[in-house]
Amino acid sequence: MQTVLRRGQPDVVIREFVVVDGIDLIVGDVARSGIAGLLFGKTVERILHTVPCSVLAVNPEGFESAIRLDPA
Repeated sequence: MQTVLRRGQPDVVIREFVVVDGIDLIVGDVARSGIAGLLFGKTVERILHTVPCSVLAVNPEGFESAIRLDPA
């Protein structure tokens, strides 16, 4: 595991880091709310189909999805 802090546009920096350093897995928390959730969510949308590695989204304890299934 490696933690890295870099400056720049998140989608550009993450994609570049993955390619240059041969990263094989990105792990992120997508259950944020407010502005942080909006920014992180948009970053994931921008990089999800462009990075050559797996992306694992983890929800924190207590997370409740806004999506509800209609029980049949």
